[in-house]
Amino acid sequence: SLVEEMKARKAKHLQSQGSLMDVRMAWGSAQEASTIQTICERFHDNSRYFMEVGMMEPDGDTLKRYGFEAGSLPSLGSTPDCICVESASSREQAIETFADLCTLGGKTSQIRVVEVKNTTPFRLSRRKKTFELWDAGPRQRVDAVWVAQLQFHLLCSGASSGLLVSRSATKGTNVFEMQRDDEYIGMILSCIKVFYERYCLPGRRPPKNALSDLKEHRQLLLKTRQLALHTGLLDYIPHQPLEGADPRGFLSL
Repeated sequence: SLVEEMKARKAKHLQSQGSLMDVRMAWGSAQEASTIQTICERFHDNSRYFMEVGMMEPDGDTLKRYGFEAGSLPSLGSTPDCICVESASSREQAIETFADLCTLGGKTSQIRVVEVKNTTPFRLSRRKKTFELWDAGPRQRVDAVWVAQLQFHLLCSGASSGLLVSRSATKGTNVFEMQRDDEYIGMILSCIKVFYERYCLPGRRPPKNALSDLKEHRQLLLKTRQLALHTGLLDYIPHQPLEGADPRGFLSL
């Protein structure tokens, strides 16, 4: 598909840049599709369908329920890696159900968003100054830096929960399920509003720690840590090498 072709180009570009972070990002982009395939095979049944989606944005009525009027916030949107529609008898019905739910807005248990976080099997050898294979395995708990992203996916999609998927190259996959927290989403929107008014509208360059004086921002950070710590493991999927897969760790793109 066009989306997969764009991801492959991005991965190839990032790989050419050479830093460890670039290599990690390239690995994550290149492996996203296969991770989603792993999730589909694990959780798919006759009433659950996984689908790719594009940009989603919260509607005005949804934002009003959080206390924000039209124009008080910038344009907002999110792009989860895919969504899961529950209780559908066919793929066509799943698509129709998702379209109807997006139109109605609000919150529903019929949708779960999926966000993939692939852990890279490479590290930089300080002694040799080269990359080497080193697979630490999937994350054993949710990283705090993932929380706001997933909660924003939940706001924009109307889903009541989401899956965070941490997959390693050779040591399996951990799947975490996070519930929607409307209080936390309200904190995110409050911080966005202040940042928008302080810096975006007047065209001012924000300093470091631009919201450090804001009470809501401090509350947001504490709540972020709490949500990360209290999000439990839903499932572990053992590593299953594909038949005929190339075992080499480094390939030329």
